[in-house]
Amino acid sequence: MTGYSIIPGLIAFGGGEMQPWTPCAAPCSPYVAFYNTSTQQLSIIKIPGGSCDNMNTTAIVSGNNNDIIAIGGANPGTTTGGTGYVIFTSSLTPSIFGSFSLTDSAGNTLLLYRMPKIVVNNNLYMVAGINSPNIIAMEVVPLQTLYNQGNNNANTLCACNSTSNITPTYITTIANDFNYCGVLPIYTDGTNIYLVYYSSSGYVKLVIFNTATNTVTSIKQLIQLPNNNLMFSIVNGYVYVSVRQGNSFSVYKFDLNGNLITSKSYAGIGFVDMNGYIVQFTNGLNAGSTINVYSPL
Repeated sequence: MTGYSIIPGLIAFGGGEMQPWTPCAAPCSPYVAFYNTSTQQLSIIKIPGGSCDNMNTTAIVSGNNNDIIAIGGANPGTTTGGTGYVIFTSSLTPSIFGSFSLTDSAGNTLLLYRMPKIVVNNNLYMVAGINSPNIIAMEVVPLQTLYNQGNNNANTLCACNSTSNITPTYITTIANDFNYCGVLPIYTDGTNIYLVYYSSSGYVKLVIFNTATNTVTSIKQLIQLPNNNLMFSIVNGYVYVSVRQGNSFSVYKFDLNGNLITSKSYAGIGFVDMNGYIVQFTNGLNAGSTINVYSPL
């Protein structure tokens, strides 16, 4: 799994599988999954084009008319084209396919693998590495552009030199100390975008980006921790940070102003899921380990 999102009525995630069902599967083929929170039905859909090189899911966002958009993530060196996207109808039928350029409007080389995206006011905001794995920026594309420049040919996702690639607009650099290879959480209150990342100095940081002014209004240093099974979530306006520390793991809860609300330690290993629940493996990932699930702090 390379990315996940929560959209109304659905928990969505995606990644890759070694079975090569697409014409450009390199090194594997992409899938996306939707869990309906009302019916408790899980639908796993093989994306008919693209590869793990450019279509491994990094985000799932809401589109027009209850459509759902799954977005991949490509880095420099991709052999199957730029970051792809698929627009699904509300019945989860793939209908439109397209891809993004490997560079942005300022000529920066884009690193979009495992980078989060979010829709605010009909604009798709994309966090991207630019030119270097340590520098991240905010990019934007009007949501309607994905419809206007997409088509119904899944092989579009395999095109390395397509003239219909969408070029994201560079807005601003967010940070130059990015140092994390895991899945990053992103959240919006309708105006501000909140992003949590791990820095080269060992601090977990919270970025606040204002979409009305297109500026980074604040970067909060939350806590300094080792990068040891370090995971982040943003749930209902709170930031959760979990980290392994010896034979236990600790969970820290912050508000969106960067204030520590509470913390708690648990035996074994574990993490905070996308809804804020704490999952504990009392004896690690070993046979006989008890799995406990706790309500959010």
